[in-house]
Amino acid sequence: MLALSELATVYRSNNEPISSRLNEKQLKRVLDYIENHLSQPIGLMDCAAVCGLTVFQFGRAFKASLGLIPHQYVVERRIVRACEQLELTSLSIAEIASSWGFSSQSHMTDTFRRLLNTTPARYREQVRS
Repeated sequence: MLALSELATVYRSNNEPISSRLNEKQLKRVLDYIENHLSQPIGLMDCAAVCGLTVFQFGRAFKASLGLIPHQYVVERRIVRACEQLELTSLSIAEIASSWGFSSQSHMTDTFRRLLNTTPARYREQVRS
């Protein structure tokens, strides 16, 4: 029968996190990675690798740390960046959608409606008036 200290060593040797959350270093690394790759497809495997975890470990630890699954976080960050461009540039909505990793203008519009209860065009009108 394993003693408690031996059990902890077994977990550490299998790279299993003792905590269910990402540590500060892992969280900073993955958030920086996401922010720097918002315009590209972002996979769970890539994010997990940044943290040195398995996909399963990463998914659980990310949600425990931020309260969102990774996909929700990425979508929200893309919407924030799209809002910034809608406010500050005259780029078309299609160009903005493409630059932040949405598959199409309608994909970004659907996501806007779902998260912000408005469309990108209405949002742009509201912030510019």
